[in-house]
Amino acid sequence: MTFLAGYGFGSDSLTDNALEEMYGIGESHGFFFEVDIHPVEDKVAVGARYDFFDPLNKIDANEMKAFTVFANVYFVDGLQLIADFQHKDAEQPPAGLKKKSETFGLRLIPIW
Repeated sequence: MTFLAGYGFGSDSLTDNALEEMYGIGESHGFFFEVDIHPVEDKVAVGARYDFFDPLNKIDANEMKAFTVFANVYFVDGLQLIADFQHKDAEQPPAGLKKKSETFGLRLIPIW
């Protein structure tokens, strides 16, 4: 079992301070937590991940949150089949309109 976590932050700026205030440009931050399990060592991995991101701290109701579950199947050295399902909630200013989306992905990728 593997636990992963991360935190990130940043700052944006423009040469015109009036525009920065008008568009609410400032700092952003986000984090994630992930757990991976390998029920069949070197053949299958499954996991879950939670993401949070606030792109502009000066603007209310613009956060994004996502929950993802996934599975990786390793066929031969460097070839993986990856399936994932993600549920995402995003708020859109100024009224805090909530937008929900769900996606399913299936990929066959070479890694070398």
